[in-house]
Amino acid sequence: MMGTGRLKKKDDLHYRKGSTGTHYNCECCKNFIDNFEVHSIGGRLLAVEGRCRIMGMENSRRYRIRPDHRCDAQELDRSKCWWLK
Repeated sequence: MMGTGRLKKKDDLHYRKGSTGTHYNCECCKNFIDNFEVHSIGGRLLAVEGRCRIMGMENSRRYRIRPDHRCDAQELDRSKCWWLK
């Protein structure tokens, strides 16, 4: 039995593991949402994970975004990176 396939938008934007310079990663991006609540079909809370406004805000596991990863659409938000001020 196969699981769900990879989201096409992740491939298009070259979503990958991040670098050691964390300001290049998703956690410092303007489009990253850290505490997105994932609900089941019945409305029960399943998890709280990261999401990206560009990739999508759906409840599927395919839309999960890790803060230590990066993509080509990353936009730096200096308010999230306190050490860059």
